[in-house]
Amino acid sequence: MDYTGPTSVFIQVLIGKKYALPYKVVDGLVFHFLRFKSVEDQLPLLWHKSLLAFAERYRNDITEDQRDALLDLLLAKGHPLVGPEVRRQLIAGRARGLEKEMMQGDDLMME
Repeated sequence: MDYTGPTSVFIQVLIGKKYALPYKVVDGLVFHFLRFKSVEDQLPLLWHKSLLAFAERYRNDITEDQRDALLDLLLAKGHPLVGPEVRRQLIAGRARGLEKEMMQGDDLMME
């Protein structure tokens, strides 16, 4: 799907509602953003703001592989003003599934 402004607006509004989205929807949003890595044109600020909103809200709901892919996307398509904040948000988050591993490790230490 090619870029359209209304799509980014819709994504921002959806994310702004702060719904606890199912992982399948979060994965779909990640893949939506990753599709634009191969676009040769510069992406508008609206697209970058929707990526920032996504990173702020769902940074703990993405997998480690998705986080790495989004960080690679920032290297290719990052905005000079918005990109560093998106990067900071992604790095600050905990990857999905890691909290379970940490809790299991804590249980082993207690025994």
